[in-house]
Amino acid sequence: MKNFIYLFIVLQIHPVAYAAFEALEKTRITNAREMSDKEFVEFTMQTRRLAEFGVEGSRVLTYIESGNSFFVLKKDLSLAGADLASDAFIGNWPLTRWPTEVNDESLDAFTSNYSGDWYDYGLTLDTWVDRKGIGCLTDAPLRYGDIEDDGTNELVLLLGDVDRTLDILVFSPEQETVTFGMRAAFQDSFPAESPNKAGYEYVSEIDMRSPYPAERIYAKVFVGEFDGDAETTNELIVWRKRYSPYPVGSSNQGFYLDQTSFEHYVQADEYQRQATEQTTIQQWLAANNLRWPDGFPNVSECEDKEGQLIPEMHDPLLNDPDVMPVKEQ
Repeated sequence: MKNFIYLFIVLQIHPVAYAAFEALEKTRITNAREMSDKEFVEFTMQTRRLAEFGVEGSRVLTYIESGNSFFVLKKDLSLAGADLASDAFIGNWPLTRWPTEVNDESLDAFTSNYSGDWYDYGLTLDTWVDRKGIGCLTDAPLRYGDIEDDGTNELVLLLGDVDRTLDILVFSPEQETVTFGMRAAFQDSFPAESPNKAGYEYVSEIDMRSPYPAERIYAKVFVGEFDGDAETTNELIVWRKRYSPYPVGSSNQGFYLDQTSFEHYVQADEYQRQATEQTTIQQWLAANNLRWPDGFPNVSECEDKEGQLIPEMHDPLLNDPDVMPVKEQ
């Protein structure tokens, strides 16, 4: 977003928090203008292979091959898969946001004020070469691997609208469905042209007809064993934060933490939210020395900032000590 103040810091990240996502195989969006001759020849060969499975090469955003598994992300934001050992087409799956998250009424505090429902802003993927999404994560939107270390691979998709949204989906080819989803970022913030009239230094960029206050909403996911129950081996914690701008005349500048939420999920086919007290979840994170910068997504994949904390989600302008490295508090 425009006019944000960012602090770039490289630090060690706790392994339980993000290693599962960091270790995934990933491929960048195919773009002939950025390919070497060798890459272009390989892509042409793969495009011919895709045609055998009924997938037009012109509709392909990117693909990933691992062993005998072959998956394609298409421009209409659907997936296709094939088994190379048997030359069999195994499925075509349209993608949507995870209904469990969208329909969770307890997350209403993290909806957008300007429309009354931030979930109306659906899945999208901006593929402009010269426009980068949050942390450049959507440059490699299709990833594959075993995030739970249970011997089963999943597809992980990182989708978004440049610097406005970032969505994370976990898709199971075996179950042919999204098993987990999280809107990791929703940013609607623009410096007000007339702050005194608007009442805020930062206002909505989506709807500038009225002086709606800006919104910055983020979420992090943590993978690990948290509850101590050997029967629940695949667990996730989601930590959400919502920030609103200080009004004009305040002694503070920027944003303040308006809402926060801690959610505990356990996998049973799809992930299911548990009725775990938020204070208990906070205690689990503290016991594992996990802070906001440790959750995924955390580090940038942009060429000039690779390995540094994603600036939007760790911004001093948020006035939140949680989001900053310990040494900066």
